[in-house]
Amino acid sequence: MIAFHRWILLLLVAFVPQPPIYADSGIPNVIESQYRKMPIWVAASHALDETGTFKTEIYGEQLSGSLNSHFDFLAKYSTIDASDCIAKRQVVFSEAPDIPPRSLRESTRENQRIIRLRVTGKEMGLHWSHYPATLFRALPVETIHGAVLDREVVYFAFPIGDMEIRGYQYCKTDHRFPQPPGVGDEVILFVEERILRHHDTYIELDSEPEIIILRANGTVDLAPQYVENVDDAFTSLPQSEATIHQYLAALANSSDPSWRFQ
Repeated sequence: MIAFHRWILLLLVAFVPQPPIYADSGIPNVIESQYRKMPIWVAASHALDETGTFKTEIYGEQLSGSLNSHFDFLAKYSTIDASDCIAKRQVVFSEAPDIPPRSLRESTRENQRIIRLRVTGKEMGLHWSHYPATLFRALPVETIHGAVLDREVVYFAFPIGDMEIRGYQYCKTDHRFPQPPGVGDEVILFVEERILRHHDTYIELDSEPEIIILRANGTVDLAPQYVENVDDAFTSLPQSEATIHQYLAALANSSDPSWRFQ
């Protein structure tokens, strides 16, 4: 009887949902999509089995086979650059339609939330199955505008980074993104409510990312679209965390902040 009860207990434990296995960076090996049959994210160290084949338990038989063929084709027909790397093409890094580049003023007034996050981890992997990308783990610090973000941790990705796949090195760059943040840096994201509804913890950035990076060394990096669509009232400010915070809060409240900094 004891042996029978022990067998039942083991059977029940086997069917209890297990938490995701985390890498040293605190980032899950897999982030599943709630709307598509392919995962949003798979860590580079977790995507392939010991034979160099994309794992069927993650991607399924059909997608795994397609990925193996895709990267075999790239390895055979792509030109390897001076850094011994195969460059992946520019991609639209969002399920949402492309939007025209915005100014900082437009981003602030057209998004429902402005949130500030502190980066605590990062990991290289594959975004939407076959795009090398860097995933960031971040903790909410403050909601500058809109409803308070009710999440303990947030993940977002940049289509930038290098990784080895099936014996070849692949590089991914994207001129629409600033240099990626490091652990300890903070980011300000401009987010629409529809994006927050797509996943419990993952925030998908648009192809023209609406982001500001506050470096731990005190410097500030704007998304390239903000640099190209310059806002005179903003660029006349000292590029510091305090003035950026005031500027965004004033814009979000639909007031003209330019007089505050003259």
